[in-house]
Amino acid sequence: MLLDHLNRWLRKIRQQVTKESNPRQVSEAQENLVRVDSVLSNINQDLLAKAALQCKAYALSLMNFESRIVELQQRSSNHHDLPTYYEHLHEIYAHLDEPDGMEGVSTMILSPSLEHQIRHHESSGHWTSAQSCWEVRLQQFPDNVDYHLGLLRCLRNLGHYDTLRTHVRGVLTRNSDWQPALASFQIESAWMVGAWEDVQNIVDSTDVATAQIAIARLLLALRSRDSTAITTALDGARMVLGGPIAAAGVNNYRRSYEAMLDLHLTHELETIYNAISSLSQQSTGINSALMRLSEILSSRLDSTLPTFRTRESVLSMRRTAFALINIPGSQVLKREIGRSWLASAKIARKAGQWQTAYSAMLQSQQNKTRYSFMESAKLVKAMGDPLHALQQLENSMQLHNLLEDEVNVVDLTNDDNEENLKKMKAKVRLVRARWMNESERFDARMVLKTFTNVAILMPNWESGQYYLGQFQDECYKNLPIAERSSRGLKMNLSTIRAYAEAINLGTKYIYQTVPRLLTLWLDLGEDAKVAETDTFRLINQAVSGAIKNSPTYKWFTAFPQIVSRIGHSNPEVYKQLARLIAKVIQSYPNQALWLFAAVIKSKKRERSQRGSLILERIRNNPSLAQSSVPKLVGQSLDMTNELLELCNFHTPNIERKKLTMTRDFPRLANLGKSNLIIPLQESLTASLPPVTCSESVHQPFPSNAPTFAGFAEEIEIMHSLAKPRKITIHGSDGQTYMFLGKPKDDLRKDARLMDFNAIINKLLIANSESRRRQLHIRTYGVVTLNEECGFIQWVPHTRPVRPIIVNLYNNRHIPGWGAEMADVFTRIKGTNDGNKAADLFTKKILSLFPPVFHEWFIETFPEPTAWLASRLTYARTTAVMSMVGFILGLGDRHCENILLDENTGDLIHVDFNCLFEKGKTFETPERVPFRLTQNLVDALGVTGVEGVFRTACEVTMQLLRDNKDSLMSVLDAFVHDPLVEWEEEKMKLDRKQQHANATDAQRKNAVKPATDLRSLAKNSLKGIEKKLRGHYRPTPEKHAYEKEVSTSNLVQLLVQEATDIANLARMYPGWASWH
Repeated sequence: MLLDHLNRWLRKIRQQVTKESNPRQVSEAQENLVRVDSVLSNINQDLLAKAALQCKAYALSLMNFESRIVELQQRSSNHHDLPTYYEHLHEIYAHLDEPDGMEGVSTMILSPSLEHQIRHHESSGHWTSAQSCWEVRLQQFPDNVDYHLGLLRCLRNLGHYDTLRTHVRGVLTRNSDWQPALASFQIESAWMVGAWEDVQNIVDSTDVATAQIAIARLLLALRSRDSTAITTALDGARMVLGGPIAAAGVNNYRRSYEAMLDLHLTHELETIYNAISSLSQQSTGINSALMRLSEILSSRLDSTLPTFRTRESVLSMRRTAFALINIPGSQVLKREIGRSWLASAKIARKAGQWQTAYSAMLQSQQNKTRYSFMESAKLVKAMGDPLHALQQLENSMQLHNLLEDEVNVVDLTNDDNEENLKKMKAKVRLVRARWMNESERFDARMVLKTFTNVAILMPNWESGQYYLGQFQDECYKNLPIAERSSRGLKMNLSTIRAYAEAINLGTKYIYQTVPRLLTLWLDLGEDAKVAETDTFRLINQAVSGAIKNSPTYKWFTAFPQIVSRIGHSNPEVYKQLARLIAKVIQSYPNQALWLFAAVIKSKKRERSQRGSLILERIRNNPSLAQSSVPKLVGQSLDMTNELLELCNFHTPNIERKKLTMTRDFPRLANLGKSNLIIPLQESLTASLPPVTCSESVHQPFPSNAPTFAGFAEEIEIMHSLAKPRKITIHGSDGQTYMFLGKPKDDLRKDARLMDFNAIINKLLIANSESRRRQLHIRTYGVVTLNEECGFIQWVPHTRPVRPIIVNLYNNRHIPGWGAEMADVFTRIKGTNDGNKAADLFTKKILSLFPPVFHEWFIETFPEPTAWLASRLTYARTTAVMSMVGFILGLGDRHCENILLDENTGDLIHVDFNCLFEKGKTFETPERVPFRLTQNLVDALGVTGVEGVFRTACEVTMQLLRDNKDSLMSVLDAFVHDPLVEWEEEKMKLDRKQQHANATDAQRKNAVKPATDLRSLAKNSLKGIEKKLRGHYRPTPEKHAYEKEVSTSNLVQLLVQEATDIANLARMYPGWASWH
């Protein structure tokens, strides 16, 4: 704590010195800095790191060990002490339950020690392998208590409690003084096998107040059912468990998490006891009461850290509680224990811990848990044997009569009602249908029949409808082009009907169903021949019904895509489309009007007219006369007009760097107090209802979203060429929000990218692997006013990367750009030899600029836990945006376009003007897929791109590929509302074509058609679709062929390209590839 305080003081004084103008005060501050710095620098880092490790201050230990490693690496990359330090890092990451970090360190260790292998096996759940390693150690050192504890840990995780108890008894016979060290295993194994007399004896014979002893006393009190004893035991447990939390303080939540978890378990024991005690006193309603308890426990489990280690301890304690507080003659709690074992098997499977999952699976089967065979088959599939898994599933289904269409026998002794049985039957059949499809061994008609039967069995189940529609859509995509207008159209109808049902039934697949349904419907409607068919009329009816019956917020999730198609050519389709747009605006005017503003003020006459007509109908709708909607529409139009005027305000060679709101824009100032919400990204993004909430009453937007309370008087004119204007808005919540008005800039790119990133964030949250790592993209509000200008939310607490790195180099007295560097880049540009360019760049440029970016994290986050959290956040946000940027062809990633959040370490990308591989068309073409220069790698820590960064890249890339259809549907808006730059490109191509036609006419008398604007847009998106399908050309040479690459291989190729010195050497100098 003292060291953290001194480090924070040093940082604060350094910041003051840079701002202070009084020479005397500067001199005094620097003198104090030297004194404190000299004290801190004289502390032995090795000693501090080892002491921190023993005290379980893992972040502090990691910080000091890494500093020492950097020192040693600077002396020699093969320093003989480095492997020892790497082992320490591996141990720390194991304690932090950070397997990604462990993986990164493992790549640096050439010859792993036995302890290293043990940690790897334990983190991977290979407990049998870990047990073998511990047994080898015990053969060498039988009197080492730590090795015995390691073996006991393996036996506990394998569920071998009897063996564990036998081993403890044997060890204590030889070494009775080890009793305190082994007490926790001894007592836990005793209560797990129900040996309560042994538990009582251990508790009576010890005076040590440990967490395990406190919980054991509580379990014994619960077993006695003595309310006074229970109250005393609860108070005692909370006193013991609360001590470490109070000592750790408010800023050390992570250090005290184990104690927090023990308190969590204590409360659950009390909750389960109270619930079951009340059950035993009533003869009816046991099932409903138990269901309420199950819901409470389920929500509590969701609030814990999403790791196997954490959640398994919770589930294990629940099983103990259910077995302890049983109701005589009742099978209800036994079934709960079986379900808990099933939950353990599931989370172990998802964590890749096959042995633990198998052990839990056996326990579940011993408790005769209904449908445990499905989890068993999933485990077989996860272990890499999908055909055997499918065969095992079908055998079990046959055994339980689940392949038949009717439920012939209903087990009246089971608490499941017929509806639950039907749902479970549908779930099993759906798993079978999906696995049949994945195996590619079955006829498509047979697979379709299986999916269809699921939808018939449970017509009101979202998953059944979604997967039926998805299968039909896959079949359509695999059809030859010639058959798409006949057979394909019927498949489209089936897909749309299934998706329409899924949309109406739930929200689990809303980001897959809504965009794809809209794309199919609207694209088919633009084909004149298709639009005349009876099948398309049925499609139109299905969509019309979905619009009418589904909650409006579900359509809001794709509102930008809907608005982009406002110029649709089919009258019948446009009629439905206009009705849908009006419905969304009427339901959520505050949000939808901001997204609709660009249509009203569009430079394209048809779009503007249609948009104005829709708003006019809403304003004149008699049913809305008493609502606030017409007034909000009027305020929105006025606000849009005035913001446009501010954006377009002419500032020729303006001397003053500021404008005044009341003097220069009085009408806008008068609109300052308004009921319109401030267009923040969080206020414009719809949330989906939790599973327990009714969809009909769900409110997708915060009720207290800040509205306009006024504008600040000062408007700042920024220095860049376009002279963007920075305005400050006072919110109704008392906060201030800043926005940047950008004239002559098509912000539709930025707006659609924010929509795209918002969808990716939803997908990242829904995926267990990405959710566990808290992968996300930082987004911000973008308001497009028309095709030429708009406003971007100013992201608070951020700084561009460039000034941070420049400042770090200035601190080392390393100058920036100079004549010598310019000469080197001229020589690099003049050579065609990649090796020579790389050699010049390495010797003449990189040698002048050592990587320094890691220093910013140490200075900005001197408290070790905050430092570790910020670096993990930085690594993962960098990884996510690297993958997304590659998919989108995002270029111009110089250090002014990348920001860092000074509070969290988030990496934030801004300015998405260079999309769709536009960077490759520059005079000096961009050669890297994303920015991953030496300083960005340096900030990742000593493991560099390995471990945390690479794993986050692979998880993100796989998720993007798995959801390619949804993401392409979001980008579909680019095709139907093309960018200004594409219109300019079309004009250039048309002029070239006219010139070519004039020449050809003299010879052939032929005229070639003009360039189609939509074709330009579709061509730009083709590259994205190829990448999402995994098609990639590893090298830029023309002879290199394009092939489908696995996710891990693709990530490896991209990282190699991004860090290739030859590529970095040839980037244009303004990109600053040495930073």
